[in-house]
Amino acid sequence: MKIRPAIPISIGVLALIVLGALLALRPAPVVVETSTVQIGRLQVVTEDQAETRSHDRYVVAAPVAGRLLRVMLREGDAVRQGDSVATLAPVPLSDREREEVTARVEAGTATERAAAAQLDHAVEDLAQARRESARLEELAARGLASAQQLEQARNTSTTMAMEAAAARDRVRAAEAEVRGARAALAGVQQRPGAPLLIRAPGTG
Repeated sequence: MKIRPAIPISIGVLALIVLGALLALRPAPVVVETSTVQIGRLQVVTEDQAETRSHDRYVVAAPVAGRLLRVMLREGDAVRQGDSVATLAPVPLSDREREEVTARVEAGTATERAAAAQLDHAVEDLAQARRESARLEELAARGLASAQQLEQARNTSTTMAMEAAAARDRVRAAEAEVRGARAALAGVQQRPGAPLLIRAPGTG
């Protein structure tokens, strides 16, 4: 009876185990998409929903009662301040309507004065903010002011500049309203029934 040595069998089993481990730990191939490189025009389109907000909103209203003639402007057309946007065929003013237009002129004049006072105040605040910002710039350059103080002064100056710009727009809108009311009152009284031009109070 012959007995075969067990060493070769153990080596073979060990080799199979190592081979199986290598196969198991081998990284799986990554699937990629290939294409031929060509020279051409690249066009990228981005579509999304958004909301448009106007910076300054103006109300264009008829100063007197009448019939609105055909409007030649279309949505999206650019207009400048003072351009004619509509033509109105007014009806003769009654005593009550004349009083209303006169009161509108007076109210618009008061609004114009208030807007001008707000503009003066905003301009003064802007000048003060700019002086404070310049002062902190010098102090920060010498290490006597913190970066936070300087940044706050700059933000205040920017805010005051925006408020001054908004105040100027309110003044222009009030002036346009007064001009429209005065033109309506004078034009209809002098030439009853004559076409009246409605002009844009601002550029947009």
